[in-house]
This record gives sequence, C-alpha cells and structure tokens, in this order.
Amino acid sequence: MADLTSRLTQVNVLTDGAGRNSWYSNIYSKTKDIVRDVGRAVRKSPLVVGALAAVIGVEGARALPVAWSSYSDVVPVVSPAGPYQGQPIDSVNYTSSSTVAAPNNFSAVYFIEDGEFKTPVGGFDVVNGNVVKSSFNGLSTWYGLTPGDTVNSGEGANPQNTFGGYWEVFYDTDGNGNYGLADTDVQGVFLSRAEQLDSIQYAISNSSSYSGSPGSFTFTTDVPEPSALALLGVGAGALALRRRFSKRDKSNRPKSK
Repeated sequence: MADLTSRLTQVNVLTDGAGRNSWYSNIYSKTKDIVRDVGRAVRKSPLVVGALAAVIGVEGARALPVAWSSYSDVVPVVSPAGPYQGQPIDSVNYTSSSTVAAPNNFSAVYFIEDGEFKTPVGGFDVVNGNVVKSSFNGLSTWYGLTPGDTVNSGEGANPQNTFGGYWEVFYDTDGNGNYGLADTDVQGVFLSRAEQLDSIQYAISNSSSYSGSPGSFTFTTDVPEPSALALLGVGAGALALRRRFSKRDKSNRPKSK
C-alpha cells in the first residue's frame, strides 16, 4: 500500500511548470503505468479501496445521476479523487467556426481511454447551429491531454496521443433540453444513449495540437431534420394502410362465376 501511494504522488511532478518539457518523455510513460496499476489494485481488493480512501481522503458521498445538457455537466473541473482531490484541473478553451443545419442542440464529450479507464476530459456544445462552448483538460492533477495531442474523431486519427481517446456525440432529438441521465461515478458516464449519434453521422477534424493554449477544431454532422423524419413516418404509414385496405378489398370481392 505504501508503494501504491508513493507511485500516485509521482503524478504531482506533472503540475510543476518548470522543466516540464524536459521531463515529458519519462513522466508520461510512468504516469500511464501508475494509473493502470492503481486501477488494477482498486478493482482487485476492497481492502485496497478502503486503505486508499483513508490515505488520500476520498469522501464516502456518491454523485447521483443527473439529466445532463452540456459536456461541462460530466467533465470535471477539479480532481475528483487521488492525492490531489479537490484541486483545480488545468483546462483550456477551444473554438470552432463550424455551423450545422439542425434545429436542436448537440453536445459532445471526449474520453481518454487507458485500459479499463474511460475518463471525460473535454468536449463542446452546439446551440442554434453554432459551437458556443468548448474546452479540454490537460494532464495535471487528473487525466487530460498532453502537449501534441489532437482530438480528431475516427479510428487511428490521433496516432501521436499519449493515451487513446474517443468521442461520444449526442443530439437533442426530442428537443427537451437534455440528453438523458449521466452518472460520473460510473465508467462510461452515460446511462441513457437513446440520443447518441452513430460515428458515421459526424466528424471532428482539423484539431489543433494541445499546447496549453486555446485551440480549434471542425465539427460536421449529418442529422436528418425531424420534420423529414415525421413526413417519412407518415408516408410509410399511409402506404402500409393503403396496402392493407387494398388486400381487404380484394379478399371481400365476390368471386366470379
């Protein structure tokens, strides 16, 4: 247990701005090992969970599921656990000049993936067809991007990134102002996925490299207009009804003698 706590403490080196560039190659590889080992230890033994909580001061309170309406509802702004629990996480704003032709809102969340760990570290919101808010956490007191990382969508789109990552994009199909329930204490966060878009329905590209300074990206999507979907449903229903009555008429016709 002492060794586990000692390895956790090594992450603090990442928050020291002085000499950060000279240490990246060694620190980030060590950090990945630390995070992976901590996760394995916690999952394997409930005793470790209790001991780790006592050492790092994890509170017993658990977040309740919430109806989320923005990526900022699920991306942490302070370290939620570990030796630096409660301390601010480095974060930078991103912008996009992209516009999308859809009547309702979008929200997108970018996850860092390291083994079984899936952690939201940034994203963006689209309101009235425009990206109105976006930011990404940097690796500091908690998970985040490292210098040179990009956040493009698609398999193998960011080969240089320190950790693997992926997007989850939601569209407020019913226009009720949220995308369903989310629980930040659960791996994967989202409990409701009825409004999640398939990866072929959007693209996030032209991401600038993370540097601790504001960045940018491009967002494109192909979401059918709700009115078009409604018309399609009405048309299909009418056609089915017509076929049904047509068959009934034929069955009720008197047979020719």
